[in-house]
Amino acid sequence: MIHPSQIQILNEEFRPSAAEIEHGRRIVAAYDQALADGVGAVTVDGAMIDVPVVERARLLVEREEAIAAREARMRAAPVG
Repeated sequence: MIHPSQIQILNEEFRPSAAEIEHGRRIVAAYDQALADGVGAVTVDGAMIDVPVVERARLLVEREEAIAAREARMRAAPVG
């Protein structure tokens, strides 16, 4: 079990870095744009992007968004 006092340190350790988040967002955006344009292949930073890479990027971005949302809720929660 994880004690509530451990959540912040775990989030800090397992949270993606800012560079990883930015790269993940670029991958997702490029892939979504390629799909919208009907293009079958896409590259990001010179690398060919395929579905498994996009799915990993989506999960990374979703994890960051979940951590940020949880932190926002904790900041907004009444104390006491």
